[in-house]
Amino acid sequence: MRQTFFTLGAIVASSEKYLPEWLTFHWLTGVERFALVLEGNCSGIEKQIKKLPFRRQVWTYRFREIWDRVKIYDWLLGKFGRKTHWM
Repeated sequence: MRQTFFTLGAIVASSEKYLPEWLTFHWLTGVERFALVLEGNCSGIEKQIKKLPFRRQVWTYRFREIWDRVKIYDWLLGKFGRKTHWM
């Protein structure tokens, strides 16, 4: 399996209106994989992601308990840090 060069990790909460444009912009500028942690009601966001031509490169996660943001980013680095050159 080829190592991904650039992974973008982000915490997403109620950004339905702008997320597809934001993801597309970053995809066009070279991001190969997205690791998104969804907070709150994000069912609309998940539907929009399914419509994107690069949807297989967008990984989404939800946590049952509430984590602080530093802990979430630490988790993302642990999950993807060794699988990518840049995060």
